[in-house]
Amino acid sequence: MRIMFAALGLAGVLVLGVVLRLLALGEPLWLDELHTAWCISGSFLDVATRAWQGNQSPFFFWLEYPVFHGFGSNEVSLRLISFVASVGILISIPWLVFRWTGSLVGAMVAMMLAAIDDQFIFFSVEARPYALVQLVTLWQVYFFLNVIFSNTKIDKHHALSSFHVVGWVITTVTLFYLHYTSFLLIGSEAVLFVVWLFILRAKHEMCHRKALIGLSVIMVLLLPGLIQLTSIGQGRANWLTITDVENYGLTMVAYWAIFLLPGFTVAMWAVKPSKLWFANPNLLVLLTLIALPVLFCYLGAISQQAPLAHFRFSIGSMTVLIATAGVVIGKLPRRQKFAVAIFVMVLAIATNPLLGWWLDMERWPSQRQEDWRAVVNRINENPAPVVFCPNLVEDAGNNSKEAATFNGSYYAFALNGLYPVSTDAGQLMAVPIIDGQAWLTAEQIQELGTQKGFWLLMRTDSQTASRISEALLNELKSIDIDFVIQQSGRTPLHLYWISER
Repeated sequence: MRIMFAALGLAGVLVLGVVLRLLALGEPLWLDELHTAWCISGSFLDVATRAWQGNQSPFFFWLEYPVFHGFGSNEVSLRLISFVASVGILISIPWLVFRWTGSLVGAMVAMMLAAIDDQFIFFSVEARPYALVQLVTLWQVYFFLNVIFSNTKIDKHHALSSFHVVGWVITTVTLFYLHYTSFLLIGSEAVLFVVWLFILRAKHEMCHRKALIGLSVIMVLLLPGLIQLTSIGQGRANWLTITDVENYGLTMVAYWAIFLLPGFTVAMWAVKPSKLWFANPNLLVLLTLIALPVLFCYLGAISQQAPLAHFRFSIGSMTVLIATAGVVIGKLPRRQKFAVAIFVMVLAIATNPLLGWWLDMERWPSQRQEDWRAVVNRINENPAPVVFCPNLVEDAGNNSKEAATFNGSYYAFALNGLYPVSTDAGQLMAVPIIDGQAWLTAEQIQELGTQKGFWLLMRTDSQTASRISEALLNELKSIDIDFVIQQSGRTPLHLYWISER
């Protein structure tokens, strides 16, 4: 009976998680997703080049290419891999927690936290690699724990020990090439590996040797990606524009306080420290894999050497955090286990932004406020030249008009992918924002002056949009052409129709 109720409970949570994700599956794409659409909208040979232009590994886009072209060019097919991966997460987390603790309560809590977390829901229907990174992270950590905690029983079954090492190698390499920021987690594991190998002294020679062979293979296979990662690092100053150290720190603390602190507080009171820590060394490893990558991000950001203080760059660690919350609860005595489980769930629901959106009776909540589909449709209804300022992170590297160097085709990706501007619209001038102005050449200004009207589309805040549009009117006045502006759209997409007075 107990198993039946547990199965029904897990199935119910799975259904809830799937429904919450399906509700947002068909929403319009936002800028990062439009980059994915652009990367795979051309030939297969174009994918790698376009991914590299966006500072991304091409591996995820290669996976997306056959799905997108096989199931149709639409939002759902573009997000299908992430959606399937998110369902895999909801299945994997409770299984792993139960395997580590033997607790159905801990498994249920971890699954529920993953099912309702607003960030997890967002990534689960985003046409980017983060949901897949979450899924692979879970299994990579599982194999890593089995490698460093190999025991005599496993040593006697060489096939099982080898399977864990092979799984560790495959998932580590896959994780790295899905998104290069996963190197933060892999680097943290390297620290733990050194501790295990040289400080704690690996006790079993067979496991010792296999682990070293696996590590050597990993290092060789990661080298090509590390070369590109070094190249990306040379432009790290550009990423400071999306780095918010204070908000990042508060977000990480909130996750710790809501998901982990209640369980640990009760554990330190109800469980002997020796029984909690020394009998559960995997718990120490899990905590390290949560804390170290976040610490690396934070220190890198405040030193401005690695501006990675962004939640999505720590998504692997946050996935481990949710699994760890289930592990901690699962290790508690029966009475405290149920009390902490209920408390954590109530706290997680009460602080979840989804609840606020529901209470306000608004439409289904979304972090995607960029309705590119509607904007492009508006432009295509009245074809005309388009001046487009996507406001990419690369803009930060263009300090002056004399030094500005940019790839025009890359800057135009948002309007050349799933939501293309009609070829009847005339010239598309995709340009960076430099010194608060749309960077247009004198020839482009002259060309605009010959038109009866054109569109100005900007992805930025209202104040910057107003400043850019006024500056453009002044440039046109400098060649004795007087235009007026009619605005439509809203933050962060501002669409202006500029026509002769």
